[in-house]
Amino acid sequence: VHCVVELTESGRDDRGAYAIATASLWVDGMRIYEAKGLGMRIVAGGAPTDGLGPEGGEEVLEPDGWLADHCPTFTVPALPMMSMVDRIAGAAKALHPRREVVAIDDIQVERWLPVGQPVRLRSEIGERDGDRIPVTLAAWREAPRAELSRFEPVARGVVTLAPSHPDALDVAPLPPLEDAEVVPSPYEDGALFHGPAFHKLLELSRSKGGASATLDARAGMVPLGTLNQVLLDAATHPIPHDALHVFSEEIRPDQVAYPYRIPRMTLHRVVPT
Repeated sequence: VHCVVELTESGRDDRGAYAIATASLWVDGMRIYEAKGLGMRIVAGGAPTDGLGPEGGEEVLEPDGWLADHCPTFTVPALPMMSMVDRIAGAAKALHPRREVVAIDDIQVERWLPVGQPVRLRSEIGERDGDRIPVTLAAWREAPRAELSRFEPVARGVVTLAPSHPDALDVAPLPPLEDAEVVPSPYEDGALFHGPAFHKLLELSRSKGGASATLDARAGMVPLGTLNQVLLDAATHPIPHDALHVFSEEIRPDQVAYPYRIPRMTLHRVVPT
């Protein structure tokens, strides 16, 4: 059995000197494991952070507090998609705290993440391409046999960092909705499953052409995170996920939809709080 480590990159950034390598494990002349993007850096003083999780290192989610107010099945809490996005962004920014998150591409949720009991999370950094940093959010799966327990992917995305935010998006604002009518709060009539920590819709109107809403940007019970995760979540609340047929006659009334993918997301200002 022997290991091979190939140095693929070295340099120095705001946090000090670093090296990145690809490593493989060989048995009887056959490669059985390979790991890309392994990194090491030299830092001054204290324990270093490694960009895993919201503050560097692993995170343990507890099935109480604000998470208890996010129950898509009305039974077991689950981590919101936008909280996954926020952790992906936070892991990349932890590598370069002075840079801004300006875009996240190819956001893909691999599965639901129920939080009926404490769950261990970590963010894994992939092979970088300049300012583009692939990040995978992984959750610990406890197997009956200890040697089979491991972190498994939950969501992934590619984060772009820059020294500052770019100018505003060069597109015309969306026109006001025609024939829009104010509708009752989806929290109060049961259309949405969210508890009080996620009640961020201040006003909601809909028409055949879409929905328009005013949101409360304050975090409240939910930690702000890197991108104000509860505000990102609330941005999806105007969409009637169980009544999409009001937007299109091609959608059957018995169809229900949940977000699971964002091809591209760009940020142009500091996130409001």
